[in-house]
Amino acid sequence: SLKTFAAGLGISMVVLSGLIYYGLRSKKSTNDDLAPAVTEDEAKQVMQEILDKVKLMATSMLRRAEQIKQQINAQGQEIDDQQLMKLVIAPQLDSSFRELQNEILKSYDMDEEDLEEAVTTYIQEGDIELRDISERIRQIYKGLGGDMGDDSKSTEKGSGKEVTLNDVLQVLNLLLSKSAEKLEDFLSDTKENIGAGGKVNMEKLQTAMMKVIEKAETEALAEVGMNTADYQMCLSKNQSSPQIQEAFGRLQMLSQSLMYQYGLI
Repeated sequence: SLKTFAAGLGISMVVLSGLIYYGLRSKKSTNDDLAPAVTEDEAKQVMQEILDKVKLMATSMLRRAEQIKQQINAQGQEIDDQQLMKLVIAPQLDSSFRELQNEILKSYDMDEEDLEEAVTTYIQEGDIELRDISERIRQIYKGLGGDMGDDSKSTEKGSGKEVTLNDVLQVLNLLLSKSAEKLEDFLSDTKENIGAGGKVNMEKLQTAMMKVIEKAETEALAEVGMNTADYQMCLSKNQSSPQIQEAFGRLQMLSQSLMYQYGLI
């Protein structure tokens, strides 16, 4: 559902491009003797910023789609989420991604082709962090209804082990408890640093909170010994499950209640 997907944007591997998903596109013919113009650290920094901005953009799009769905329901009519995605999100998806990408590249005075070559090269050389960032961008784009073409280019492969709904619920319960602890520490420190009457940059705060929850998710998966791709695929398969939706709803309410508690919204 839209609500499940929207809540899941705060989780790095939850199922959320062609335009900005560099890492898994076919590599152009280049001179193998020449190093990419963009360094590995620069590529990671730019791609991480793209990922952070994409999450915020996707959240805004989904919030708008949910509002439209409620308006349609209030008129006694119904529309399924896939239809809504096509009508509301799809028409602006590619242009929004392109605009976001160009803005970030311009701020770094970086060429798109140079970044594409760098990301492709470093992933082929085994950079796991850069691969994961690229995969997360791909999943968000795909989750919003974007056409990925040949989906076999995804780097996230399942282990082949059966993962049940109960297994995923175990991860989500751990995620909730770990997120509560980490978010409370983070927001307490944030409030202290801002001081009384200080202004909050909501975009930066939301991005930072997403990263806190991502860390909690990584720890939860490691604790149960689950492959992130298995987790992601099982979530996608069971996203209409009431238990899954409830878990994400609790996570969303947790974030909001803590922000209220510390006077940040």
